[in-house]
Amino acid sequence: MHFEAAAKSHLEATMYHEAGNHEKAAKCTVEVHGHSCLGNEAQKEDVKHHTSKV
Repeated sequence: MHFEAAAKSHLEATMYHEAGNHEKAAKCTVEVHGHSCLGNEAQKEDVKHHTSKV
């Protein structure tokens, strides 16, 4: 879910950048970073729950 949101924000950032609206592009880029970080954390937790402890 987080990576889908990151992809959407990345696409929006690209469109804003191409249109010359760099302020909105920067905002979307920050959103991409946030969603990516949340996605990475969710993956780490998922791995912890699905791996056996030896």
